[in-house]
Amino acid sequence: MPRVHLWPRGVDGDRFSPEHRSQALRRELAPGGELLVGYVGRLAAEKHLELLEPVTLLPGVRVVIVGDGPARKALEHRMPQATFRGELRGADLSAAYASLDLFVHTGANETFCQSVQEALAAGVPAVAPAAGGPLDLVKDGQTGLLVRPDDPARAGHRGECAGRRPDQARPVRRRHPRVGAAPDLVVG
Repeated sequence: MPRVHLWPRGVDGDRFSPEHRSQALRRELAPGGELLVGYVGRLAAEKHLELLEPVTLLPGVRVVIVGDGPARKALEHRMPQATFRGELRGADLSAAYASLDLFVHTGANETFCQSVQEALAAGVPAVAPAAGGPLDLVKDGQTGLLVRPDDPARAGHRGECAGRRPDQARPVRRRHPRVGAAPDLVVG
C-alpha cells in the first residue's frame, strides 16, 4: 500500500522536557544525593508495583511513586521506604518526571503506556516490560531497558543494574520536541 506511515501518539514537548528538572525537588526527595527511581501512573493491582519493592531496599536509591488509586494504601504499607507523592498535574508533574534519574513501569498490559512516552520526552531513561506499548517506545539499551514481563527476578535485576550505574544512563540529545519523539539516550 503506498503512502502508509506510522503516526505515533504525541506528547506535549513543552510540558514534558528535561528543562523542568528541579534541583530543589531533587534535594527534597533525595537529600543525600541518592539515585531517583520513579513511577508515574494509576496505583492498581494490574500495574504490579510490588515489583518495585526490591528497588526500595537498594542503598543509594530512592523510589518515588506519583499517582493514586485503589492499591495506594497497600503499597504504602508494603514499601514504607518509597515516597508517595499522590496525583500531580501541570508544572508539578513536569518537574517530577524531569527530576528522576530512571523511570520504571512495571505493568505488562499497557496498550500504549503514555507515562513511558512522557518520561522519555522529559529526558529520563525507562525500564519497562517487553510487552504491549513499551515495545514501540523504548529502544532497549538506547532509550531504556526492556525486561521480560513474566520474570520479576529479571526485571528486578535489570532495574538494579541501571540503578547502580546512573552515570551510564545519560541524555545525549533531544529530537523533534514538538511532535513528541523521545530523546536519544545511552544506557549501559
